[in-house]
Amino acid sequence: MIEKSSLPWSKILVPLLLLLALSVRAPLPKADPPVLLPSLSGSAGIYFDEGIYSHNARNRILFGQWVTDDWNPLLYNAVLTGAYYGAFRLFGVSMATVKGLNILFGLLSVFLFLRILRRFLPPSDSLLLTLPFALDFCFAMYNRLGLLENFSSLIFLLTFLLFLEAKRRESLFFAVGVCAALAGLSKYLFLSFALATLLSVLYHSFRQHRLRPLLLFLAGAFSLFLLWSLLVYLPFRESFSRIGHGWGVLSLPRTSAQLLGNLFHQPLARYLALVPLPGVISLLFLATTLRRLFRPKRLLPEGETIFLALWVLAIVLEMALLNYRPLRYYLPLFPALYLTLPFLLKEKGRGSFWDPFLWLSLLLLSGLLPLLLTPPSAFFLFPSPLRWALYLSLPLVLLLPLEPFQRRLGILFSLLPVAFSLFLFLNHFLLHPTYSLERASLAIKSLPPGSVILGQEAPRLALETPFRTYMAYDGWFNDRAPFSRFKPTHLLVLDKFGGAEMAWMERRGYLKEVRLKKLRAFPVWDSTVSLYRVDPLKP
Repeated sequence: MIEKSSLPWSKILVPLLLLLALSVRAPLPKADPPVLLPSLSGSAGIYFDEGIYSHNARNRILFGQWVTDDWNPLLYNAVLTGAYYGAFRLFGVSMATVKGLNILFGLLSVFLFLRILRRFLPPSDSLLLTLPFALDFCFAMYNRLGLLENFSSLIFLLTFLLFLEAKRRESLFFAVGVCAALAGLSKYLFLSFALATLLSVLYHSFRQHRLRPLLLFLAGAFSLFLLWSLLVYLPFRESFSRIGHGWGVLSLPRTSAQLLGNLFHQPLARYLALVPLPGVISLLFLATTLRRLFRPKRLLPEGETIFLALWVLAIVLEMALLNYRPLRYYLPLFPALYLTLPFLLKEKGRGSFWDPFLWLSLLLLSGLLPLLLTPPSAFFLFPSPLRWALYLSLPLVLLLPLEPFQRRLGILFSLLPVAFSLFLFLNHFLLHPTYSLERASLAIKSLPPGSVILGQEAPRLALETPFRTYMAYDGWFNDRAPFSRFKPTHLLVLDKFGGAEMAWMERRGYLKEVRLKKLRAFPVWDSTVSLYRVDPLKP
């Protein structure tokens, strides 16, 4: 039983927690992503995806059509497209609306995280252990951006919460199936999470000697998949082949050496270098879960413990196989990393100092240690007192018996990540904002009425204008005669990656059809975005 608390938990402390979470997400809404994030992302997605995934909804509001070209984000996440449309109808087409919707997803994620902990922890402990997740620097900064992964993170947490509730109300396994399918369809890369949920329900059914939970889950998942097939896949099935081809070329390894290189060079480690304690605890949690599975004399782990372990493993292992896996792809993993300590405390006990699984955790941790000890690790952004606090905490976390130190461990786990995150928020965002995207967008607004803008960056930079925009990239979308098809008046090109965006149009011979005049270049990220006027050549 959860102990009663006199704290005004629901009326005062929960709103206060959400207000704190909002306070690191809402400031400086027009500022660029913080300078730290490019080193952690490695892709242009954090700068331009906001306009890309709201493209359908904007088209519907401004031009009365959902689909105006080959780029159709409805295929990537139909529910999110509907959410953008609803938000645009209520609040207008603007970056503030895009960011506000994603901040809402982030706050709802924090609330669901808290609800999960409240099922087995007292109010004070659940609030304390939610705090580092609510203020996590990377999670909060990504919540400010229009990314698919914010919606996915919310659905992952909802699926897990429903799984917990379904243990008491078995009929909810149908809803678990619906949410698991929705999580997979929110970004096809996350079908691994849907599989992890299926295995967790299968484990629960086996442990309870009941088939009904599994059947209800399958019925729920199949129902949503059928609905998606009828409304999304079948009407646009030809477009899906192009999606798969472009993504496969970018992301899938071509050789065994490339695959092994991907396995040993995980971008996740760059995040763990900033907030190491959740990573350390996660390894320990996985080790203890494995130990319990292979010790038949002890009680088997609960279904939710297996679910959490599979959640972590599914995302990490899937990402380990890919060539292209920017840090934002890991965003739905962050809640699981922060849930592992509460669940470790819930399981009660880790064994002796000589437990081989403890030392297996330490061995796995050794891949993180170079990032903590060697410059120019991002960890060295912290002042030395914070770094030494972490160094000294690792033996405490890993080696002390759990039972006598539960509360102290919870406090340590909460306060250290909060200190790290607040330092990053103040020093690398709030005190040093930049506004390159806002300046570029204002310049685009001044283009002549009736302008038509082509380019991968166009949907983001022209989102608050009345202009039509068309993305274009080789092997993905709008790559067949874009100048003659869309008759753009202007072209936007990111001058990065060796000029790849301009190079493919030149390679295809499209630049022979038009005359380009460079108007100006906007500094964005660690490069520039060039704006060209497009004049068709006379026959």
